[in-house]
Amino acid sequence: MKKPLHVLLVAACALGITGRVHAQVPTITSFTAAPASIAAGQNAALAWVVSGASGLSINNGVGTVTGTNLTVSPVVTTTYTLTATNAAGASIATATVAVGPLPRYDWVYLGVRPAVSGDFVAADVADLPALVSKLTNSVSAVGAWLMGQWSVATRVALTDYQTAPSIQTNRDNLQSGLLLDLNALIRGASIYDATIFSGVRLRPETQQLITQNPQGTELVRQNRLLIEDAYPGELSQNLQGTWRREAWEDLFNPLATDFAAAAPGRPGRAVEVRFGTQDSYGAFGFIDAIDGWIYQNKYLNEYRTIEFDIYFEADSYKSENLMFFLQDAGVIDPVYIVDLIPGWAELTSAQRLGRWFHVAVDLRQFHPQIPHFVRFLFRNNSKGELPSALPHFRITDVRLGFLDDTTPPVVTLGSASLSPNLTQLTLNFATDELARYRIEYGLTNYSTVLLGPLEEWRTNHSVTLVNLAPNTTWNYRIVALDHRTDTNALPNEGIYTNSFTIPSIPTTPPVITGLAASGVLGYRATVVWITDRACAARLTYHKAGGANLTRTFPELTASHACLLDLLEPVTTYSVTVTTTDAFGLSASQAFAFTTGMAGVPTVTITATPGPTHRISPWIYGINYLLYEWYALGWSSPEAPRNVTMNRSSGNRWTTYNWENNAVNAGSDWYYTSDDGNGGGEVPGEAVRSRIDEDRARGMASLVTLQLQGYVAADKNGKVNLADPTYFTNRFKEVVYRKGAAFTATPSTTDAFVYMDEFLWTLRGKFTNDIFADPVTPTFVSLDNEPELWNSTHLEVQRTKPTTADYIQRTIALASALKDAVPTVQLFGPANYGFNGLVNFQSDVTTAYSADYWFVDKYLTELRVASEAVGKRLIDVYDFHWYSSAEYDPGIPYVGIGTLIGTNLTDTQIQAIVQSPRSLWDATYREDSWISRYLADQNLGAPVNILGRLQAKIDARWPGTKLAITEYENGGSEHIAGAIAQADNMGIFGSFGVFAATFWPTNLKYPFVVAAFKMYRDYDGQLGSFGDISIPASSSDIAKVATYVSQDSSRSNRYVIVAINRSPTAQDVNFSGLALSGVARVYRIEGTQTTPVFVGEVPVNLATWVVTLPPLSVSTIEILRQESFADWQASVFSAAEQQNPAISGPGVDPDGGSVPNLLRFAFGLPPRGPVSSQILPQMLPSGGANYFGIQFNRRSVAPGLTYVIEGSSTLTNWTVLETILPGDPTRTTILDTAPMGSNRARFLRIGVRYTP
Repeated sequence: MKKPLHVLLVAACALGITGRVHAQVPTITSFTAAPASIAAGQNAALAWVVSGASGLSINNGVGTVTGTNLTVSPVVTTTYTLTATNAAGASIATATVAVGPLPRYDWVYLGVRPAVSGDFVAADVADLPALVSKLTNSVSAVGAWLMGQWSVATRVALTDYQTAPSIQTNRDNLQSGLLLDLNALIRGASIYDATIFSGVRLRPETQQLITQNPQGTELVRQNRLLIEDAYPGELSQNLQGTWRREAWEDLFNPLATDFAAAAPGRPGRAVEVRFGTQDSYGAFGFIDAIDGWIYQNKYLNEYRTIEFDIYFEADSYKSENLMFFLQDAGVIDPVYIVDLIPGWAELTSAQRLGRWFHVAVDLRQFHPQIPHFVRFLFRNNSKGELPSALPHFRITDVRLGFLDDTTPPVVTLGSASLSPNLTQLTLNFATDELARYRIEYGLTNYSTVLLGPLEEWRTNHSVTLVNLAPNTTWNYRIVALDHRTDTNALPNEGIYTNSFTIPSIPTTPPVITGLAASGVLGYRATVVWITDRACAARLTYHKAGGANLTRTFPELTASHACLLDLLEPVTTYSVTVTTTDAFGLSASQAFAFTTGMAGVPTVTITATPGPTHRISPWIYGINYLLYEWYALGWSSPEAPRNVTMNRSSGNRWTTYNWENNAVNAGSDWYYTSDDGNGGGEVPGEAVRSRIDEDRARGMASLVTLQLQGYVAADKNGKVNLADPTYFTNRFKEVVYRKGAAFTATPSTTDAFVYMDEFLWTLRGKFTNDIFADPVTPTFVSLDNEPELWNSTHLEVQRTKPTTADYIQRTIALASALKDAVPTVQLFGPANYGFNGLVNFQSDVTTAYSADYWFVDKYLTELRVASEAVGKRLIDVYDFHWYSSAEYDPGIPYVGIGTLIGTNLTDTQIQAIVQSPRSLWDATYREDSWISRYLADQNLGAPVNILGRLQAKIDARWPGTKLAITEYENGGSEHIAGAIAQADNMGIFGSFGVFAATFWPTNLKYPFVVAAFKMYRDYDGQLGSFGDISIPASSSDIAKVATYVSQDSSRSNRYVIVAINRSPTAQDVNFSGLALSGVARVYRIEGTQTTPVFVGEVPVNLATWVVTLPPLSVSTIEILRQESFADWQASVFSAAEQQNPAISGPGVDPDGGSVPNLLRFAFGLPPRGPVSSQILPQMLPSGGANYFGIQFNRRSVAPGLTYVIEGSSTLTNWTVLETILPGDPTRTTILDTAPMGSNRARFLRIGVRYTP
C-alpha cells in the first residue's frame, strides 16, 4: 500500500493541488512536581512548560488549569497526568508526588505563640550568658535600673555565676532568681519610663498598650512586653526550647534583626532581617545550643526537612542571592532560597515582593558530609558583585520536620581482603544510611567484638579483623547501628553474616609472569609483572658496562609497574626482578630491552647562571615545631629534620604577659586566661625556653612581642565579659617604653607590663647576643593579625583597630625595642591575609583604593618614621597566605585548604598543585574570590602576590624584606600537598623571600614533611638544597617547575628540585647551564613520604634528558667531579679542605678503612661506611677459566690511573694491566694465565693519582 499512496501524492502535486499544513499536537516540554516527596498534609507544586495548547487539564480532581503551576496536597502517593489539547489532538505527561508519613515538628520560631499566663518561665530564657552580659552592662539604662531591682538572693546568684559560669548549680540558681524577680516586677506597677526605655525599640503592640494606661492582666502584659523588647535575643520572643539567634556579622555593627516584628497579613510575629552594606557575606539563622556552646545535634536520618514561611520586603535588593546554608553538615551543595519557591521564575518582580511563600527544604538534597547539624543560616552571597545584595525579609513558623527512623540499616559487603601474611582480613562494606558498626567474629562463635568509632557516622566503612590464623575458617557478622534521637529508643540494627576461610602458608616460591617492558621510548620505559601472591620487589637494571640502578618496592602487592628513567636512547638494558612474599620466599627473573631513538623532550628548563642570589636560610621554617607539633602526635621519625626556623606566634601570644607567663586564649577558647604557653612563674620563661630549644637544634627563632595593648593578668580561667570590672581586674596595660631602669624580675602587682624591658630581659638570658647571632638568630614579630583583634581578642579589643592608630602603635613599639636592643630585626605587621594587605580588613577610616593598599600606607609611614629617628624600624614585612584557590565552581568560597584526605579527584589535585603559582606567576589566574576582586578592580586577575608586594616595597621602602609566616595549600595527606609545598619552598628561594614558616592546621601532614625532606634531608643524611639560587624557567610551567641551586661552600655541588605537577610523565632537558658530572636522583611519588634513591648516573646537562614520573618531586644532586680536587671540593667544607688530616688522599676521616682517594676512584659514597664493589670473577675465555676482578671506574678523572696486579704468593706482585678512567665504567680485568689445578692466584687493584 505504500507505493500507490506515493503515486497518488505525486499525481496530486502534478495537478497543482495545494497541500495543507498539518496541525501539530501540543508540545509538553516539562511537567514536574517539587518536592517530589512530601509528608501527608504538606504541599507540592506542579509546574509545566507547554506550547501550542488550547486547553490544559490535570486528573485526580484538579480539572481544567491555566498558567504554569499550581499547588496540590495529596494525602497518598499520587501520579498526576497533564493533558494538553488543541484541534490536532492531545499530548500527555505525568508527575508523581510521593506521600510519606506525617512528620512531627521541632519548632524553632513560632509566629503565634501559645497563650501564657504572663509570667516568665525557664523556657523563655533563650540565652542566659547574653542576658547576664546585657543586664550588667553599665551603659544600658534598662540594665542599670533592673540591677537596682534584684533581690539579695539574685545578687548573690549573679556573683556566683560570674565567678564560675560553667557550674550548673550557679546557672540554675541565677535563672531561678531572675525569673522570680522579673515576674514580681511585671505583676507590680507599670515599669514604663520614657527615659529608661528611650534606647529600646518598642514593637507597635507595646507602644499601643502604653498609650492605653492598662490595668490588671493587660498591665502585666505591657510590662512583660517591655522586658522582652529590651532583651529581644535573650528572652525567647517566640524562640522555642534552646534555639537561639546565630549570625555572621560585625560584632559592633550587627546584622539588623527583630524577633518581634509584625507578620504582614497574618496574626502573630515574624523575625525581620535586613542585610546592610557591611553584610555582603553575612548570615542570619538559628542554633540549638545550651548556654550558647553545648550543641544539640540534629541527626539527618530523622530530621528530614526544615520549613518556614518567608516574606520579601518591597525594598529587598537581589533577593535571589539569599542562600540556605546548613553550616555544620560539611561541604554541601549550594541552595538558593528562591529556587525552593515553586513558580518563582514565572513571577514578576512585583509578584515576588510583599507576599508570603512557604518553603520546605529537603535536607537530603545538600548531600551532607557530616551526619548532623546544629545550626542553619540564611546567607547573603553577594558573589563579589557591586553593589552588594541587600536582602530584606521576614520569616516565621520555622520548624524542623522529624520522622522516627524505625528501619534498620541495610549492610552490603563490598570486599573481603586477606593480608599477605594471612593474619588479617579487611572488610569493606556499605550501609544504605549513615551508621556506626560493630564486628563480632570467631572460629566457633562470635566471641571477639570490635567496635567502630563511636562518633563516625558513615555509609562506607572499612574494618580489619586481626589475630587470624592460616588454614582456619572464621565466622563474622557486621552489625550496623543508626542514630535515634529519642534517648529511650534503641538504635536500629542491620546485620550481615558470613564466613571466610584462611588458606595455608605457601611452601613454594612466588611465580612471576608477564615480565616485560612497555611504553619504551628513548629516555624511559615501564616494566610490568605479576606475581601469584602479594610480594615486595627489588628491580635492578643497567646498561652493558654501566652501574646498577635499583628500585625497591616494599609494599606487598600482586600487580607491579615501575617507570624506569635515567636511560639513554638506543641502548640495551638488562633488568632483574626479585620478588619476596610475606613468608620470605623469593623468586627472580631477568630480561633485556632496548630503548628507542631519542625523542623530543616535552619540557625544557632554561637556566641563567649569571644573576644569581643567595637563598635565605630562613625559608624552611615551621610554626610551633618543638612544642605543639609534637603535642599533636608527631613522633620523631615523622617530624621534619633540618628545619631552619621555628615561629612561636598565633592568637595566644597577643595577650601573653611575660612577667608571669599568663595568656588569654581569646575567641579560640572562651576567653580563658591560663598558662597555655608554659613557662611557670619565671619571667619570660615561655619564650626563653623556646629560643633555647631552637638554638640547641640549630634553628632560628621568631618570637612575638605584644603590640595590641593589654595582656592577661592571671591564669584564673574564663573571663566573664559581662562583668564590668573584668578589664581592670583580669588584664594589664602594655607600655612600650618603660622610661626607667630595666629589671629581669619585674613587679607583678603593678598595672603595667613593659615591652622594651621584656626584650632587654630576653637578651640578658643568653651569654651572646641572640639577636645578632648569624647562625641561630632570634627575630621578633610585632604581634599577630592585628586587623582581626576585635574578633580574635574581643576581651581586649572591643572596637575595630584603625590603620592610623595601629601604625602609630607600631612606630612607638618598634622605636622602643630598637633603642633597648639595637641589633634586633623586627617583623610586622603579620597581616592575616589578602584583605589585611589591601584595606586592613575593610578599615573605613582610611581611603584605600585599587592603587593604594594598606601595604602602601604602612611602608610609607614606617619609612618616614624610620628616617625621622635615624634607624630602620621594621626590617621584614610579613603576612599570612592560606590559599583561597577554589576547586569547584559550584561551591564558591570553599578553598583547597579543606582538601585534607587521601582520595582526591583530578580537579582537586590540579587546584592544589597549581595554587603556588599565585605567589609569583603574572600569567596564571586561579579560581578564587581574590582573583575576581582583582579583576573587578582592573588590577589584572592573576594574584601574583609576591610580585605585587615587591613592587610596592621597591616603590615605597626599598630594602624591606618579605616573609610569609603562615601559609598552607591543602593536600596534607596526598602527593598533591607535597608538590605544592615543594613548589612553595622553591618559589621562596628563587624570589628572594627572607623567611617562611609553614602553619600545621591539621594533625597529619606526612606529605608536607616529605616536601621538606626534598629540600633539607633528601638522602637521609641531611642533604640540602644549595644556598645560591640560579634563575631557571620552564617551557611549560603548568606541567613542570624546576628550581636550580649551587652550594657556596662546595662550588662543584649543584642541587635541582624538579616538580612534575601533571598527571603524565614528562621528559625534561636543560639549557643554559654547562655542567657535567655525576647526578644522584632522589624522588617522592604516589604514596611515598620518604625520598627514594633512584640512582647515580653520569650526566652532561647539555644533552641529558631526565624523565619525571606523574605527580612527583625529584631532587637531583649533581657533583662536578672531573678531578680529585673537584671531588674534595664537593665533599668537604672550606675549612676541611684546608686540613689534609681530613681531606687528604690517603686519609680515612670516618675510620671506615677506605681512604678518600679510593672512595673517589671507585665512586664509593664520600662519607660513612661502605661495602666493597670489587668482585672476584671466574670467567671462561678460549676454552679455559680465568680469574678476574670486576670494579667501577670513573668515566673522567684527570691524573687518575688504575693498576691491576697479580700474585701467586702474596709476596711478589706483577702488574697485569694499567687502565685509565673511561667508559664503560663497570670494568672486568682477567688474569694473564688461566687457572690450573693446585694453582693459587691473587689479584689486587691500586690507584695512582698525579695532581
